[in-house]
Amino acid sequence: MMRRMITQTASILLVLLALSLVACGGSGGGSAEPSSGSPAPSPTEPEPTAPLEPAPVSDLPPLNRPEIDKTWLFIGQDNASVGGNFTYENGYVDHLGVPAGITSYVGFGFDCLPELPGLATTVDYGAGPINLKHYLDSSTLDGVRIHLSIDMAYNDSEVATANGSKGACIEQVARFMGDYPKVFFFVRPGYEFDGPHNHYDAAAFKQAFRRIVDTFLAHELTNFNTVMSSVTPATSAAAWERYWPGDAYVQWVGYSVFDAGLVSGMSEPATVQFARNKQKPVFIAEAAPRGYQLDELSEAQSLELWDNWYRPVFAHIEQYADIIGAFAYINADWESQALWRGEGWGDSRIQTNVRVRALWEDRMALQSVIGSPE
Repeated sequence: MMRRMITQTASILLVLLALSLVACGGSGGGSAEPSSGSPAPSPTEPEPTAPLEPAPVSDLPPLNRPEIDKTWLFIGQDNASVGGNFTYENGYVDHLGVPAGITSYVGFGFDCLPELPGLATTVDYGAGPINLKHYLDSSTLDGVRIHLSIDMAYNDSEVATANGSKGACIEQVARFMGDYPKVFFFVRPGYEFDGPHNHYDAAAFKQAFRRIVDTFLAHELTNFNTVMSSVTPATSAAAWERYWPGDAYVQWVGYSVFDAGLVSGMSEPATVQFARNKQKPVFIAEAAPRGYQLDELSEAQSLELWDNWYRPVFAHIEQYADIIGAFAYINADWESQALWRGEGWGDSRIQTNVRVRALWEDRMALQSVIGSPE
């Protein structure tokens, strides 16, 4: 996310960041400081150390999920798209109310000192402004849950995280979470682990995931659950097991949904099967209809989109309501953001389309998807 790049070096970093951070549904993680215009130091990449011993299950905070057959709605993925926070007042919150949770991003791809951008300071890598503190300090968003996604793909930072070189990054996240003990965090390290754009090393990924969790436990944090998510609901059990850091480390199993065809039909998707076998709830961690400009659709086109994307996705949530506990929608004008411009993502902001908004509000009124912090 590098909208205001002022040097050629920073422009090059934008391209690199796009290649490594773009998830199939992409998001805006990362930790560059764009205003400096200085290239990041080359990361050291020693071999990961031996895996840490798995933490006892009892060491992790209790599972936090809605009651069975209910699903929390999360909205992302940047401050402007979400709204309701200080200088950003034209997002989802301002038109449709406060959701159950909000998605935000940070990344370990650069030096995290003196501070990790996106936690308490605003950073924009070309996919909208990110400042987690703005959400948490906004009285409008009181009681909201946070879905915090951590990129470890840029600069192969899963390796540096695994061998301890990113300890300062993890410490900052842990201290930040500790400063907000009444806020519950769903932490998703290395999102879309199996996406080819992320090129994660499996051994390093597992070690990095464990190191993050163990650091949180060392800080005696009790206000978090962990989420591990794939790039698609069709990811096989074999792929999951290859990257799996251990049953004691993962509390939620997740996936992205940008192609509704992958969740249509009666067959249980492979990742849902995997979650069921692991006895973990499911977190749909990124979702949006790719390739549609909601603000430009006619009424007929809007109804067609609802039938082709929104209806199947909600049907999927209902079909597996016993296990799907969270659904994170990306409410963004992708095409207006430098990182996504020309990539075919479109504009998925609900509030810009009268017909889709009305159908969305009708769906939220059913209460099976919980669209508020209560």
